[in-house]
Amino acid sequence: MVITQAKGHIRPDSVKISLTRRAAFAGVALLAAPSTALAVCVAPDGTHPIDELWTKRRELVRRSAPVSASYRTASKALPAWADSGHEYVRKSDGQVYGCRVFWSELESPLDAGDHFIVRPHPRQIKHWASNRPRAEYRAAMRDFVKRRRETIRIWDEAGLTALGEESQWLVNETSAVEHELVRQADSSPDIRAAAAHCIISLTYSFTGGDGFAVFDEGAAASR
Repeated sequence: MVITQAKGHIRPDSVKISLTRRAAFAGVALLAAPSTALAVCVAPDGTHPIDELWTKRRELVRRSAPVSASYRTASKALPAWADSGHEYVRKSDGQVYGCRVFWSELESPLDAGDHFIVRPHPRQIKHWASNRPRAEYRAAMRDFVKRRRETIRIWDEAGLTALGEESQWLVNETSAVEHELVRQADSSPDIRAAAAHCIISLTYSFTGGDGFAVFDEGAAASR
């Protein structure tokens, strides 16, 4: 998932990042003590660049844990319409479907034949209204803008905007460190670089390959 960031400020219509990931037991075991995994092949002087990068990654992981916990707690207090949700609702059975998005749920969902569009993007509203009276388009956009403003206010008051910014920074920094670890592993014969690459690759395997994951190693170790 991608967070849209404008002028250093993340808004609720952006995609939320969760700093926790479901991990299989073996993946958690590796992440619980990655420094131990590397210690087998790290020289006593600790002068290799891999050491510094791995230490930085561990610190970022440590810092991510309280941010992740605070984000989850604050998110639970959101009204459902201001949190993420599915785009559509089928008329036949009321079942939600489609992508999970962060556009706020409209007070008056858009009637689209056999389903309702409950969380439309402005472009969807424009397309929906293309063969409808102009007044319907204006009403739908007023509904969208009203909900978006209310959502931004609620997120700011709950501290989620600030937490989202910090989460994004942590994910970006961790991603950069892991990319550099992998780059060095690809160009270095040093076994510690290969070990770091192996652990990171296993992390992706056990988290479904959804990008550079940030784990709470301390929590994983206590499980």
